[in-house]
Amino acid sequence: MTLARTLALFLAGGIVGAVTIVACGDDSPDDADAQTTCDCPAAEPPLTGRVVHRSTTEEIPPTAITGFAGGCEDGEILISGGCTQSTGAPVVLVENGPATSSESTWVCRWNNADTNAAMVTATAICLQPAAE
Repeated sequence: MTLARTLALFLAGGIVGAVTIVACGDDSPDDADAQTTCDCPAAEPPLTGRVVHRSTTEEIPPTAITGFAGGCEDGEILISGGCTQSTGAPVVLVENGPATSSESTWVCRWNNADTNAAMVTATAICLQPAAE
């Protein structure tokens, strides 16, 4: 009787395994684990077209230390920023980073020790909100 019981349990386990594989496999007529509709939460929309550069160009007068900022528009999120010099005398960048007084502004502070003016640009890189 022990052999008959062992064979019966072995056969029952094989049948359960085969039914499970067929029910959950790709080729079954009716997938037991598949949902007909997605009930997942909405994903973040793609970033393509939502990242924008907001730049401000200023002239740094001769022998001046001055700063200015590039900022995001209302509703945009500051991601990063930068400071560049386009023309004129060689200047020294002494501050480059997000403003401490505003979460949407990038600050650039320059030192122009030369006797000629220089053109410089502050750029804020902003993320526009997703369209709803």
